[in-house]
Amino acid sequence: MTKAEILKTVETIVGEVVDTDDVSLTPESTAEDVPGWDSAAHVNILIAVEAKFGIRFDASEISEISSVGMLLDMIESKAATRAA
Repeated sequence: MTKAEILKTVETIVGEVVDTDDVSLTPESTAEDVPGWDSAAHVNILIAVEAKFGIRFDASEISEISSVGMLLDMIESKAATRAA
């Protein structure tokens, strides 16, 4: 899966969690850029990402995620490790 495909999937997940069809994310996007992406939504987004990609984040990784780009990098890394 390419990073662009991962971004599109994350965009869909975020839209479903914050209940809007109008989500446009870039690697530079942060939670503050998306209306409705609060701490509760953040947890739900990460749970949905874990389920969709078959990966798990630990607490230290979750606290490191400060942008969509960081999330994409973690997904890509964990998915590659899982596939290996």
